Amino acid sequence: MVTKQYILSAFVSSMLFFTACGSDSADDIDIPDEPEVPEHIVADVPSADRPTDMALIYHGYTSRPAWTASDMQPYIYREKEGKIEWLFDGFLFLEIYGNVNGTEYDYGIESHGRKAPGKLEWEDLLKKTFADGKGPDGIEQVLDSLVQLGIQPPYKRQVMFGLPNPQLQCKNWGLLNGRRLDFKKTSDRLLAVKWYVEKVLDEWKKKDYKYLDIGGFYWTKENLNTKT
Repeated sequence: MVTKQYILSAFVSSMLFFTACGSDSADDIDIPDEPEVPEHIVADVPSADRPTDMALIYHGYTSRPAWTASDMQPYIYREKEGKIEWLFDGFLFLEIYGNVNGTEYDYGIESHGRKAPGKLEWEDLLKKTFADGKGPDGIEQVLDSLVQLGIQPPYKRQVMFGLPNPQLQCKNWGLLNGRRLDFKKTSDRLLAVKWYVEKVLDEWKKKDYKYLDIGGFYWTKENLNTKT
């Protein structure tokens, strides 16, 4: 879980000076007041209607970057002539390939020796998407580090997520609400996608990001199966 609140602690060293008159009375000693600890720093960042520049981030497969804060930072801002220059304000996280327990999967369409993923593999993708300190967490950490320095983003960064394709080739996707889905039925394929969307929204809510908005979803397959 990303920590959004930080406490800045101030330490004061004081030296006591006595006047030439001298006195043993504590009333004559100038003791500075103990400094107040600032409130938690959380910027009130407004939302935007839409992103203006979006970065495509492939996130989850074994060969991808970890997408920690240090990986994400070059996509968020750069320093130019001593000033912050904002870069991408939208981020699309998606993954085409998966490797679960040594087996290769394709979240778009079964191909290149890769299998159609089932519910277990969809859950694995979800887990990797919201892994602590990675992906959206990395963006949040970068923005929060700037806020701690007094640099507030002009508006929240928007994040979107790719949706795995409920492939007709998948013969045994798994159980949903105690019933085994049949991907020969369009209605069951839609139920699987709806389930995944709800899972993403649940995970997003748990994260409680301060500097990110969820912008929507992307259909990874990029076309539709017309068979029913």
